[in-house]
Amino acid sequence: MKWDVEEYSSLCLLCFLRCQCKLVFIAPQHLLNDEIYKLIPEEQALAEAEELKEKIDDWLTEYEYVLEDEDHTYITSHLHNNQDPFGYFYLLYKIHKLPSLENVELCPTRPVSSSCGSIDHPLGAWVNKELQPVAQAQPSFIKNSEALLKAIREVLCTPNSFIFSADATGMYTNIHTDVGLDIIPQYLRDHAAEYEYNAEALIAALEIVFRHNLFRFGDAYAKQKSGTAMGKRPAPPWATLFFAIHEDNFVPQFSEYLLFYKRYLDDIIGIWLAHPDPATNLAKWNEFKSTVGNFHGLEWTFTPLAR
Repeated sequence: MKWDVEEYSSLCLLCFLRCQCKLVFIAPQHLLNDEIYKLIPEEQALAEAEELKEKIDDWLTEYEYVLEDEDHTYITSHLHNNQDPFGYFYLLYKIHKLPSLENVELCPTRPVSSSCGSIDHPLGAWVNKELQPVAQAQPSFIKNSEALLKAIREVLCTPNSFIFSADATGMYTNIHTDVGLDIIPQYLRDHAAEYEYNAEALIAALEIVFRHNLFRFGDAYAKQKSGTAMGKRPAPPWATLFFAIHEDNFVPQFSEYLLFYKRYLDDIIGIWLAHPDPATNLAKWNEFKSTVGNFHGLEWTFTPLAR
């Protein structure tokens, strides 16, 4: 569906005016998903925030020798001067996934737990700084649309080339914390010399940041039990690296058919080289889609192959 600029601007305003009042009803629906979130009393939230502060303080003591002076000062200063330890929960409207201008009240939403200003935000910023070079070095990584266009223009397509894309369903919330903290640390230990980070300091910081997401919504307090919180500073490189570990296995497996393959977080774009036999090609295409989706519960929706 194509919209002009004026129509799209009107849609944004309409969604804002008609959906803001529904926010207080929609957000609790997300928070009541007890597989991902747990609502907790204020007293427990404050106690857990104090425990989190102690964990960060202990981490600073153990790994002070790893940190640059400005990083240590930033984390320490914020830790001891923080007035509000919690992140804040809100929703983003996914207007791009609205099929029409009718029933904008049904616009899909994305839950965000912003950590800005929270007690662990500076530690998350340090983790982000350490993880970004690793994530951006992955073969599938693409920085932005400009970089994608430049890369795809350099591809020499053949008559049997077909473009496709794929979108992960709720990637962040479906990266289970236990799984991520099992897979990613092993990768970080194996590649520490290559990227010159202190693996144990980084892994310990990951444990703190991703196991202790405490946040507020109005006068309600909650913590995230599983999944990656959109709004955490290191969430993008964490998600990038998590699936890149799977890509290291399946991209070489299908190299005969993948002329081009890139991913930006939860969006894949690729060029498929079709086998001359239609039955063989369909079988391989279905095998590829199945293999992509066979990774710790992440589900992907593929577009049809197109010229």
